[in-house]
Amino acid sequence: MQRAEVDEQVIPVMQEELKVGKRMVQRGGVRIYQRLVETPVQESVSLREEHVNVERRPVDRPIDPAQVGAFQETSFELRENAEEAVVQKTARVVEEVVVGKEVTQRTDQISDTVRSTQVDVEQLGSSTDNDEYYRSHWTSNYGNQGGSFDEYAPAYRYGASMRGSDAYRGRSWDEAETTLRSNWESHYPTSAWDKLKAAVKHGWERMTS
Repeated sequence: MQRAEVDEQVIPVMQEELKVGKRMVQRGGVRIYQRLVETPVQESVSLREEHVNVERRPVDRPIDPAQVGAFQETSFELRENAEEAVVQKTARVVEEVVVGKEVTQRTDQISDTVRSTQVDVEQLGSSTDNDEYYRSHWTSNYGNQGGSFDEYAPAYRYGASMRGSDAYRGRSWDEAETTLRSNWESHYPTSAWDKLKAAVKHGWERMTS
């Protein structure tokens, strides 16, 4: 325990504040590929063709006198026509893929802890008188359980100082016990609360009375 050797000492009371901000992060997205796909197709079409037939038939009849110039060289043509398939392709738009972004707003609940310090003020009388009183109580109640008074002395003082602090003003032991235990275990991690709880409570009740 530190004792102040000056007339005035300033003890800062500190407290953390929680500030929640925002930042932009990438969550994912899509990548669009446009590929060329060739698909075989078949269509049936009916085609018309012409074929020239040459037929020789035996005939025996006199030449018609009207056929003047029958014995002259001549020639003529008879051509064949045929239909053939003509392929023509036309392109049409059959579907559209629309890619865009939709913005939504959501609210996240951020849970965290902030720390603060508390300054507890213990009104001291004669430390000798307090030690004698607590030593007497220890001897009557715990002396035969082994250990020493030095192990229990901080528990007596802790209970008395907490009862006199503003943080526990107007609170009963049952209301304050959970917080008292948490603070005790953070300051005295090697001292078992269950073993020293009764001594803490006695110091608390002495200040109450």
